[in-house]
Amino acid sequence: MYAVIFVDCSAWGEAILAAGRKDVKTCFAYGVAAHVLIALRDIGAADALADFADIFCYETAFMWHHGGSAVLDRVGMYETAEVWVNWEHGVRFAPPCRFDIGGLLRPGPSALHTEVATLLGRAQMDFFSRYSPQEASGLPGPVPNSLLTYSEEGTMSSWQTGYVEVDGLRLHYTRTGGAKPPLVLAHGFSDHGLCWSPIARALEADYDVIMVDARGHGRSDDPEQEYGSVAMARDLAGLIAALGLEKPAILGHSMGAATTIALASMFPDVPGKILLEDPPAWWMPMPADPVARDAWLANTRRWIVRVKRLSIDEMIAVERANNPGWSDEELEPWADSKMRLSFNVLNRSDDEAFEWGLLAQISCPTLLITADHSRGAIVTPEGAQEFQVRVPHAQVAHIAEAGHSIRRDQLSAYLEVVRAFLRDN
Repeated sequence: MYAVIFVDCSAWGEAILAAGRKDVKTCFAYGVAAHVLIALRDIGAADALADFADIFCYETAFMWHHGGSAVLDRVGMYETAEVWVNWEHGVRFAPPCRFDIGGLLRPGPSALHTEVATLLGRAQMDFFSRYSPQEASGLPGPVPNSLLTYSEEGTMSSWQTGYVEVDGLRLHYTRTGGAKPPLVLAHGFSDHGLCWSPIARALEADYDVIMVDARGHGRSDDPEQEYGSVAMARDLAGLIAALGLEKPAILGHSMGAATTIALASMFPDVPGKILLEDPPAWWMPMPADPVARDAWLANTRRWIVRVKRLSIDEMIAVERANNPGWSDEELEPWADSKMRLSFNVLNRSDDEAFEWGLLAQISCPTLLITADHSRGAIVTPEGAQEFQVRVPHAQVAHIAEAGHSIRRDQLSAYLEVVRAFLRDN
């Protein structure tokens, strides 16, 4: 098999602005100062020449599910660069900038990091150099923002990655693309968008699947506060608007399902249909219990600290023992998401409370997917009945022999339910 990877050269890093440069930030990589582009642009243009001799950094991430060869193709590089694959292998190369990295990739999430040095002449120009044309520096944009691979059947697919800004917050997404009905996937707490990869791969032939990283998760920004359903619903509605999606179907799991419920209640004209995989049943009558809430936050913090001390391989081994039925395609992004999770997600003191009486505002077709409470699923039969009282047109599909992560426990049954609802509503 053969694949060509066109790298998304999105900027990375958070630090102070370089003096006099509104499009450049300064950060530290491997102990040395590096300059990072805030926005991708042609930095070889006459009005954008770097006035320093230093390093530009670029980073991208993607899912790899194929064996054989993979060729890294950096179009238009003007100088020598160094590339790290999964932060382990540094490779120096120069134009024509095509390099076989198939042997360096692993199944699941992979990361590419590139550093390109600028010429010393940028900082020490003589009189004539200040007015004469100069070579471009780094990777001139725009760079194709997609990952092209060949499946085992030899057919080509393309997944795109990008960011949108919503109320000053950068939200990251991965998109399968194509002129197909849009399907937005909202992940659960501590996961990220690519945790939906098996579902996206199963549905991408019929849908343009958009996997979103919620605030504080994956590659999205992590503000210090506001991690409740209301804030996340506004984020998701803003992303849908920014991408120009018309009446998308939205499928959410757990926290993502609560976000989907809030969105469909607060912005009933946005979704075309919603699917809810075992959401927290906060619509059920229950007394406020600040002690239990504080205990959950403390236990969750300890859990995050514990898993972040493990390597990716150690996390996968532990979770494989806990859930032997989960595939490697599930475990790889699951572990990666825990490494990227921000501790800010536990800052809940300023959360705006969602008014669960607004469920009556949900007007689009709705599917609640439940599983076995005895296996750890949240929604009980009584909770499902109460949900239908509040949303009378809602349908309920129960999948047996599954817990809270229904799709991971019973993938075939889950896909059958999801496909049928998407097709018939």
